[in-house]
Amino acid sequence: MKRNKKSYLATLIIAALMCGSYSCSSDNDDMPPSDKTTSTDEISETLNNVSTDWGASKKAIEKYMKGYRDEENNDTTVLQFSAKKSPITIVYQFAGDYLCSAAIKAKKGDAEIDVMETLKDFIYVGESNGCDVYTNESKNVFAAAYSKIENDDNYQIIGFTPLLSIIDRIDGKETVDLGLSVKWANCNIGATKPEEYGNYYAWGETSADKKSYTWDTYAHCDGSLNTCKMIGDSICGTSYDAATVNWGSKWQTPTRKQLDELRRECDWVQGTIGGINGYYVFGKTGNYIFLPAGGWKSNVSNTINNAGYYMSSTRYNNGYAYCLKFSSSSRTIADQYRHVGMNVRAVIHR
Repeated sequence: MKRNKKSYLATLIIAALMCGSYSCSSDNDDMPPSDKTTSTDEISETLNNVSTDWGASKKAIEKYMKGYRDEENNDTTVLQFSAKKSPITIVYQFAGDYLCSAAIKAKKGDAEIDVMETLKDFIYVGESNGCDVYTNESKNVFAAAYSKIENDDNYQIIGFTPLLSIIDRIDGKETVDLGLSVKWANCNIGATKPEEYGNYYAWGETSADKKSYTWDTYAHCDGSLNTCKMIGDSICGTSYDAATVNWGSKWQTPTRKQLDELRRECDWVQGTIGGINGYYVFGKTGNYIFLPAGGWKSNVSNTINNAGYYMSSTRYNNGYAYCLKFSSSSRTIADQYRHVGMNVRAVIHR
């Protein structure tokens, strides 16, 4: 599936947001003049009127938005409204009948809109693919802002999605639905918080009680790469799977394909929690997980807090296994020695 390079935070609903919001007849007295633009104050006032009651139903949002014009839209996952006095469109995106994101599109003039002024009480988080990303704990939102030129008119786009993911518990473990083929655990195995690194496992080992991760200490070889034992092309759900053994039969170490799906189908925003570097990974539902940059463990220096290495259950070749590798500049599916200690973020089938 091809995805717009702009951050998910603002583009989950951009397709609906761009579908002729300002093409309505100007004969309506409620319609603003076609050449009218919005001011910083008008955008700020509108933002205060956007509902961030995540999980609210379509009927609840329609009731909340009385006073705005309800625009027709063929997309059943979207509700779209326009302001009566300003050229501003408000769009809500739903997962089923539950609100998962919102955005506004405001026509502006030649002057730049002061984003920090419109997003009062928000804290700047970072940048993702040209979007500035902010948070507001009291509103329970992430916000992303950027500008767009459409038909020679300038627009300010600001999108919202929940600051706190909707979390389910399965067998006492927190899970997050990102809209992918599997649900993802909210923490690494061995961690109690999303930002904790948790345990490190060599491929095919289920115990993390190791002081060193070398060929000499690796359970599935006789001291060297060339003596690696064949324990399967995939250890997913087997007695060699750290997720299955430590968390129960419902849980698995993700396959190469599932890690690549996370990499390709989600939007990644680099950030920190409590001084721990990592990425917020946003899915199609508006939910996200945080992957800390736990590095890897071996007999040489590792990259803790600078890069992340997340194990897959898929073998690459005799001495290597696939993993998800990320840093501040790249995210790839790579291969790593089987003896190296890596973090595991477990998955569970839907």
